Amino acid sequence: MIGDTFKNVFRSETQDFADRLNRNGGLCAKVAQALSLEDYDKKVFEMTNPVNPKATKAIKEQYVQRLQDENVDLTVEPEASWFGSVGQVYRGLLFDEAASKDINVVLKVKYAGIESMVDKDMYLLHKGLKVYSKDMYVKYKTVVHEVTHCIQNELNFKREAENVVRMSRLFASDSRYVTPTYLRGQFSEDGDVLLTTQIMGERLNHWLEQQPSQEKKNQVATLIFTFVYTLLNCYNIIYPDSHWTNFLVIESSKGLQLGIVDFGSVIYLPSDFRRCRQQFHSSLVEKDFGQFKRACLDLDLCNVDTHHDHIKQMFEYFLCQSQPLREDQFKFSSDYLGSCKKLPVESAKEMNSRSHLYGMIRSSHAVYTMMCVLEAEGHFKAIYEDTEAFSLSQEALQRKQDALDSAVIL
Repeated sequence: MIGDTFKNVFRSETQDFADRLNRNGGLCAKVAQALSLEDYDKKVFEMTNPVNPKATKAIKEQYVQRLQDENVDLTVEPEASWFGSVGQVYRGLLFDEAASKDINVVLKVKYAGIESMVDKDMYLLHKGLKVYSKDMYVKYKTVVHEVTHCIQNELNFKREAENVVRMSRLFASDSRYVTPTYLRGQFSEDGDVLLTTQIMGERLNHWLEQQPSQEKKNQVATLIFTFVYTLLNCYNIIYPDSHWTNFLVIESSKGLQLGIVDFGSVIYLPSDFRRCRQQFHSSLVEKDFGQFKRACLDLDLCNVDTHHDHIKQMFEYFLCQSQPLREDQFKFSSDYLGSCKKLPVESAKEMNSRSHLYGMIRSSHAVYTMMCVLEAEGHFKAIYEDTEAFSLSQEALQRKQDALDSAVIL
């Protein structure tokens, strides 16, 4: 989130406000994520006050009953196992006739009536953030825009279902990754429901509590890094939800695999973004300020009126952040992350949060924060370059055609 990128100014007022918002859950928790300065721990923002829990549970029960009436052998746990910001998740079993066995599934149910609450909540949050705006390291309007856009995507379960199908197609032939399989859905005014297979793995934050070896942590880090940059470099997609609960570690006879969930906020970039993004990356590798400035203007990260000094400070900041992509072997550490917190507040505020590059920067920083907690060491520059090279391969082009260019019929 925004706070993951611009947490270089540590203001107790902002953190206190974030903590207060998080305790209220829902959209407030989303803003808390955006403002939180807590990047070194593995803090999970789970909703504390579910929206209309009885009505939402009723939607679940009606949906399950409808499937059972259609002779679908589905059983779902009576109570939700997870409360998110826009819905709650139930675990269950579905009998797979083709395989003649039960398979583990998850049922995601949107909170009843949440859409009608969004506009009112965002208005109130807009007013609340305005009070704290002078102490923030980002413009409060930026926070409101960020959260609104995120919530709009996450409320669209049909879009998420389509994303699940596309991600499943993209990584179907890659045994290193496991993504959910879309099974059924209900997208209507009566309540949105999404039924997918369950990934049987350990959430990354829980897996780390078991104190795995550094070798295994490096393996997981490599898988995460490769996944994020395969999407970006090969398919022009940003996966913006790189946090601890969305990555699952699977240890089996097949070796170590990575499960990925929650594709509601996936960002599909315009085709011309690729060239500009490469120009931005090249400017940092070659340490070319002129090229960097042109890339920022082309990508709408700043404008012609942005002061030269602000752009120069951005350049120095991103040079520091891009170290892992310039050095042949790199070890992530708290020292590295600390060195990436020197962008002055006023320069940070000059960035246009609506730029696609801004979304890419946020995503990258979230990944790098995870790498630092994992204390990962590896050839990350080579991974980045390999994904760039793979994007031109026939296999990547075929995957893109099958997954992204083909229509998704739910």
